[in-house]
Amino acid sequence: MRDLEAGLVDAATGHAIVATDADGVVVVFSRGAEILLGYPCDEVLGSHVARLFDEAELGSVLAAGDLDTDAPARREWTLRGRDGVPVPAEVVVTRRPGVGGVPAGHLFVATDLTERRQAEQLQDELIGKLGHDLRSPLTSVLGYAQLLDDDTLTDEQRGYVNAIERNGRRLLHLINELQTGTGRSRSAWRGRRIRRR
Repeated sequence: MRDLEAGLVDAATGHAIVATDADGVVVVFSRGAEILLGYPCDEVLGSHVARLFDEAELGSVLAAGDLDTDAPARREWTLRGRDGVPVPAEVVVTRRPGVGGVPAGHLFVATDLTERRQAEQLQDELIGKLGHDLRSPLTSVLGYAQLLDDDTLTDEQRGYVNAIERNGRRLLHLINELQTGTGRSRSAWRGRRIRRR
């Protein structure tokens, strides 16, 4: 059974799995943890788990008592690789049960968020560029629409001009929301279509 458990831990190479004893000393360091953090297993076993985490973040977690509950705790943490480079990760922490209900330590399962962070950064840059590139011509369209709106227009023509201005302002509002991240979250805008009015 122990061999099966060890095999399962090592097979999960997409996640870093680290187990500690009650004193925080690392007793399991998976192949996925080696890949993510760059440490060979032998170098980490027997050392304190604190070496793998951002010191300030770990200190705040310990002070808040987030690791002292039986319920799994999920949070985003900054891990520290062997080369010192910070690794953003989503970490699920659970207490390892011991004899007589006394905790035997903790189990940390970490998923690398680097690619997600890079994608979010690219998305932010794209939204910023699109917003900048769209704002100038849209402001010009709104300006010309206001110039067209005078007493010489028929009611039908004035309706067209009002529609141009109304929809232009709506687009400008959407651009402002996307750039500032207010209102709806940016992820809610994915695939959103602008309806015709």
